[in-house]
Amino acid sequence: MTKKFLILLFLVSAGVAFGISIEQDKFPPYFRVLEVYERNIVKAQKLMGISAKAPVKSVTAKPEWNIPERKIPSALLPLRISGVRLNAKLNVSVTGGGIAIVNDKVIIADRLGKFYIYDPKENLAGHAEYPELPSHRDAFFDWGKYGRSELFRLHDIEYLGVGGKGYLIASHEFFDTKLKLTSLAVHRLQIDPKNLSPVGAWHLIFKSTPLPPHKDYFANGAGGRLAVDGNSVYLSIGDYNQDGVFIPMQPPFPAQIRTSDFGSIIKLNVQTGARENISFGHCNPQGLALLTTGELISTEHGPRGGDELNVIKSGRNYGWPEVSLGTDYPAYSWPFNKKQGRHVGFEAPKFSWVPSIGVSNLIGLRGFQERWDGDLLVASLKAASLFRLRREGDQILYPEPIWVGQRIRDLAQMADGSIVLWTDQTQLLFLSVDKVQLAGNKFAGIPSISTKLSKRLQCHHVGASNPSHTAPSLSNLINRPVASDKDFKKYSDAMKQLGGIWTRNKLAKFLTNPADFAPGTNMAMAPMTDLRRVRKLIDELERAK
Repeated sequence: MTKKFLILLFLVSAGVAFGISIEQDKFPPYFRVLEVYERNIVKAQKLMGISAKAPVKSVTAKPEWNIPERKIPSALLPLRISGVRLNAKLNVSVTGGGIAIVNDKVIIADRLGKFYIYDPKENLAGHAEYPELPSHRDAFFDWGKYGRSELFRLHDIEYLGVGGKGYLIASHEFFDTKLKLTSLAVHRLQIDPKNLSPVGAWHLIFKSTPLPPHKDYFANGAGGRLAVDGNSVYLSIGDYNQDGVFIPMQPPFPAQIRTSDFGSIIKLNVQTGARENISFGHCNPQGLALLTTGELISTEHGPRGGDELNVIKSGRNYGWPEVSLGTDYPAYSWPFNKKQGRHVGFEAPKFSWVPSIGVSNLIGLRGFQERWDGDLLVASLKAASLFRLRREGDQILYPEPIWVGQRIRDLAQMADGSIVLWTDQTQLLFLSVDKVQLAGNKFAGIPSISTKLSKRLQCHHVGASNPSHTAPSLSNLINRPVASDKDFKKYSDAMKQLGGIWTRNKLAKFLTNPADFAPGTNMAMAPMTDLRRVRKLIDELERAK
């Protein structure tokens, strides 16, 4: 047995040494040989009669509260990221919502309009005892025309101080119980700046003209982002897909009507409610930031491709839906463009992403580190990354993608300059500079990262499930019984009747032909025909904890 043990020890040591050496040289990256390394060790274990079967872990166990720190390389700075999982202790709704920083504490609002406060110094989070946001969400659900649409949501929050008073501002969907129509609304709540406790009730600042009745409820095209300017806030209002393509209709389209609320950016006085129309011709502005230069910057969703970065100027028309750098989903063109692939006749974006990154909110960096200060930092949903935009005058010199691995819904900066990210997986992540590594000035390389699993996380998630999830958890999926996430209640009958456990072979059959593997499944995905991609996705699923 001693000889067998020495052989196994040699194999393990050689594999580790080889992995470390190639990780330093970055050719190939360590994770590329992980599969080969693990496969050879398993063979050696079988040869020696050692069981290599991993124990089955329960997916319903509560996830860890603290997220271990990891390093993220970038071109100019070594970065560190860590954080907390709010769903480890609080029943926070996934997908949507926003954050605001007040006196080094983070106020979080989830998609359903529930509020929480996290204290980074104490590493504690709890419910904020605020009055219920008067969105009439329950009445909207009871009305039932759109069912319990998850698109009826809170969009954003911001905090501002005026005359010694603090106000929490929330933008959200609003249901008029008399008219049976929905609008985009903004409410304010006075809070104590010291202890963040509420003072009084919510007060309505703004309510858009009601949405016309339609069989589809596209509130994910509402915009709803806020940016603070003194005693006022800027508000972006999407066109709710009223563009003649996603919702068939005749021109003029709402975003091109100068007096329409839809497809516009406006300015609201928080105390008086007075409004000023700023710009129009917008699709779905999911990001809004007022820079120290006084410039108002917006990020905006396009159709298939054509996400935009715009400098907002008063009275300008940004062209939607008459022009777009993107295309309609089933086509190579955008039906209203006079010159396909061009943005002619309207205020053009300063930068655009093709293909789309699922752009979200953005900030102008200051006090982070001199190498980044003055840059724009843009969050993304689909790409699960941050994009640092190096700006010089009116030009964007380059975008640097920085992989995070989660759908980033919102971001803000703390007083110490660190960056806070709010993700659709209810995580608060804190990004800062690794000062020790920077002082050593040794670049550790930027390995390429596979994003196959991140695409699945647009529907699925890792960690524990809760009633707001639309798909079961992917944590510890390999060797887990099929349809066994007991906190997920929406399995189809087809999945419930399958039985057995998920193996690599079963997953491969399911991914290559879901309908054939589980007839009647409600899994809405196209079959994967590239077996190499299937294997890579299953590799990532094996490592998903």
